[in-house]
Order: sequence, then structure tokens, then C-alpha cells
Amino acid sequence: MKTIILIFLIMPFVVHSQSSIKYLSGVPEKFITQHSSKLHNYNPLQVGNYWEYEQTDIDGSKHYFRRSVVKDTIVNSKKYFKKVDYRGYGAVVNGVQTTIHYFNWERNDTLKKASYMLDVEDLNNNGKTDDELLLDSLEIPKNLHPQLFLSYRYTWKNAYVYSNPSYVRFPYSQDSLWAIVFGDTVMTRHIEYSEKFMDEIIADKYGVIYTFNEGPPLYLTGATINGKKYGTIVSVENDKSRIPNDIILYNNYPNPFNPATTIKFEIPTRTFVTLKVFNSLGQEITSLINEFKDAGIYSVKFDGKNLSSGIYFYSLISNNHFLTKKMLLIK
Repeated sequence: MKTIILIFLIMPFVVHSQSSIKYLSGVPEKFITQHSSKLHNYNPLQVGNYWEYEQTDIDGSKHYFRRSVVKDTIVNSKKYFKKVDYRGYGAVVNGVQTTIHYFNWERNDTLKKASYMLDVEDLNNNGKTDDELLLDSLEIPKNLHPQLFLSYRYTWKNAYVYSNPSYVRFPYSQDSLWAIVFGDTVMTRHIEYSEKFMDEIIADKYGVIYTFNEGPPLYLTGATINGKKYGTIVSVENDKSRIPNDIILYNNYPNPFNPATTIKFEIPTRTFVTLKVFNSLGQEITSLINEFKDAGIYSVKFDGKNLSSGIYFYSLISNNHFLTKKMLLIK
């Protein structure tokens, strides 16, 4: 049954004419020798790296999804890269169609042959937001049986995939899944995420080249990796209207809380920021911030000692963005 599933996933990946990717049943011995003698990079991380994916609906309409590495930072003496996922579908806010975007702070560990990312939302519930979670084991041995890895594919509790972190990898396909990606013969790996209804194919040097997630699959059609351009990029890279400002409102911690909690947010440039708290009736409780702020990450403490138990909302207003999250006070 597993083999049938794998074939079903690979077939659309093979025949997609615009993907610039072709699956190979085998390769000459020299490619195998070259592959085994070098370091591999299934998760290219460099500021400026950019990926564009195409999705074709049943009616023939096309949508494009974009992924970018936008900046880097040092946390606990380790260098992380901020990878932002831009999704073409979003909610309508004040009559304007928005673009959904998520991000991870990621790093590769060449010694451990694994990728990690910062636990900015404290998904492992240890009270820390600066420790790291396993994203992926880049190199696993050949095995005829699936291996289960505890992985937090996205660090967001409300990401567009389910928040359950575990996924299953199928090593039996990994030592024979070769492909030509943008004219380059490379090793690829097939990953199945359990309980997420999601599969990915990742390629050495290029990262994710195929994603299937309960809908039309996404194929990599163009990329800029480590300064080199590949394939076809449809979007206008300098058109800032296509790329939303990276304004992020984090989940408060702790939540539920009694009586105090911390609200954290991030802004990419100097701008006027308003942070307010409302009750369940929409009545304003307090204004925590109402001033210009420089680019950066900010934490604000909210104390609900004089409030009754219940659901409250906190809203961040900045640069025509209006973001709201829910928190629960329990006494």
C-alpha cells in the first residue's frame, strides 16, 4: 500500500511540464559516487534565497506561492535565518484581500546533519521561546521500515497545516529517488507528514520542489538560491505590493493566564504602533502602546488583576495592518 501511495505522489511530479523537474529511475554510477562523497544541503539558507511554486486548480486557474529568506540573526550564539512563507489566499480585512504569511527562524547543523528552528511559540510547552526544535533530519540511513521523527514542521500553532508535530519518513525511497532539477542531477527525498495530510519532495541544493496538501499540488517553477537564478519566476521581485510587510503578532504567553501575560510583536520598519486590549463585547480595556516604534521585536506585559475571568482580545494596528488574537484569563 505504501508503494502505491508513493507512485501516486510521484506521477504528477514527473509529468508536470512547467516544473523544470524530471524524475529518474536510475543514474550512472558517477552520480552515486559524487553524491556519497560530498556534503548535502536539502535546506538552502542564505539571505536573498527565493522560491516560487505554481498551483493549478481544476478550472485551470493558476496561483503562485512564494518563500523567501529575508534576514538572519544570532540567538544563543547560533545563526538563524528567517524564512517567510507567502500564501496567495488570505482573509478580507476592511474590504482588502490580504496575503497569509508564516515564518520560521531556521538553521542547519552540518555535524548533526539536521535542521532546527526557534520555538518562538513555545510549542513544546517548556516556558522558553528561544530554544530550538528539530525541523528535519537531513541524512537518515536506508531502512525498509518507516522511521518516526518528532518534528515541528512549522512553529506556528495556527499554521495552514495541523499543529500536531510528528511526521513519518519513508527511507525505502530515499536512496533511489533521483531527479533532474533545472538541468542538474540531484538526490531527492520523499517525506510524508503523518496527521497533516501533507507530502513533500525535497532536493539536494534546491530545498522543497514539490508539496501535496489535500488539494492541487505545488511545483517549484523558479528560484534564486545562493545568488543563482533557476527556472521561471512569474512575480515581479521588486514589486513590494506583492510582498506584505512582515508585521507579526505572536500568541501571548502564558495563555490561559492569571493575572499577567506577555504580548510580543514584530515590526520590520519604524512605524506608528497601537496595541490595545478588548473584552468579549468589543469594549476597549486598555491601550498598551500608542507611539512610534523602531524596527524590532517587542514584549509588553498585560496585567489582568482587576479583571474578571473570561476571554479577551488584543489587537495590533500598524501601517494599515490590523492583527487580533485571543487570550483567556482564569482566576
